[in-house]
Amino acid sequence: MLENLSESRAVQKTEITETFDVTVSGGGMVGMTLGLALAKAGLDVAVIDAQSPDLTTAPTFDGRVSALAYSSCRLFEQLGVWHRLAPNAQPINDILVSDGRVRRGAAPFFLHFDHREIGNAPLGHLVENRHIRSALFAEAASEARLTFVAPGRVLRATPDAQRTTLTVDTDCAMAATLCVAAEGRVSTLRDQAGLKTIGWRYAQTGIVATVAHERPHDGIAQEYFLPSGPFAMLPMTGNRSSLVWTERAAAAPAFLALDDASFDHEVARRFGGFLGVTKVTGPRWSYPLSLHLARSYIAPRLALVGDTAADERIELEALLSDEIVGIAKPGLLRKTKGKVKPETLSAHTLLVRESRSSTQQVADRALRAAGVEPARVWELDSSEAIKRAAREGLGIAFVSLYAVAEEVERGELECFRLAGHPRIERRFHIARLVRRSPSPSERGFMATVTRCAKGAHHAAASVG
Repeated sequence: MLENLSESRAVQKTEITETFDVTVSGGGMVGMTLGLALAKAGLDVAVIDAQSPDLTTAPTFDGRVSALAYSSCRLFEQLGVWHRLAPNAQPINDILVSDGRVRRGAAPFFLHFDHREIGNAPLGHLVENRHIRSALFAEAASEARLTFVAPGRVLRATPDAQRTTLTVDTDCAMAATLCVAAEGRVSTLRDQAGLKTIGWRYAQTGIVATVAHERPHDGIAQEYFLPSGPFAMLPMTGNRSSLVWTERAAAAPAFLALDDASFDHEVARRFGGFLGVTKVTGPRWSYPLSLHLARSYIAPRLALVGDTAADERIELEALLSDEIVGIAKPGLLRKTKGKVKPETLSAHTLLVRESRSSTQQVADRALRAAGVEPARVWELDSSEAIKRAAREGLGIAFVSLYAVAEEVERGELECFRLAGHPRIERRFHIARLVRRSPSPSERGFMATVTRCAKGAHHAAASVG
């Protein structure tokens, strides 16, 4: 039952207490999917969302698409939603992953995920978020056990021994055995329940738009890693793709402010011409990128869905310690017991990676603390390029000891540390579910890391 309270003011002004088995605060894709599943399982459910369905299904509301894995498609089939989605679902037949730079183009090597390796079914489907919402709302309207209140905002949930009572800004109160918060990153009920979160912002912005192109995409999803972040073209129905462009937060506003022709030019520079002429159609959206984790999913009479949890079910295991060391052509620097005075480095060229490299960020902080001001700085596009330049005596660099272990062992490079300053170290951890046995791929990864660590140990011994 779909109850659009924006068109029913009399209902909004009446104080009525209704009782449900479950109430869901948040009627987006996660909340409405859960509401439908519970209703079809025989429970009386109310789903409350702060925004009108007319708004959230409009083409201008949200330009993003979602990749639906096989299990998600089966879930929608069971809920009676898939037949509404299928006409707007684009199969993903292949995924290509590459990297490169804007001016130089893509590297010659790439990863290829081919659906034929797992059978005849596609790897998944891409569907515009607005179509997923429309299909869910249409199915909800035909489900007698589901009441959809929109627009309506849950102001508070008050639990007791038997139930929880919800106060809604539509001047009504609801009671339920369980309340579920599917409110996303900004959750009123989660905050009221005292469920803590952790997170941080990345210095990146996601730019999203729909791109029309001359040639068919053949169901191929492209992921192109650039120094500023991933640049993805995801296949949509017809000769269209969804652009997901990750850009530095400081630079993103300038790209968003470009006129249509200039913006199309920047897209073409990054993506190339294999789809023919490309043109952005419709609005451009931008989304600041951040990580947001709830520490727990549950409180009395309350459960969270949709927010990723970092709770007691996830453990962090120390994986390895890495050291950032200086490297130079053998004999270039005067060392004492593997250490070099920081002031002697200022006469040399410093070879660096792009500023977003995590290794470079760690090294930069240490060099600033040591007062190192190099005469020149050369930015190179890969660790291999830096090692080659250092071997030729073109400058010095600070890199991961793991990255140069073989070259140091062969005598092609020398490592050094900064005299009078602590080692430049960082630690890596692996996150896994408690009591979960490692998969074969995880065991293989751990074995590779162990081999690398042994090589770095030998290299460290040469530094002293």
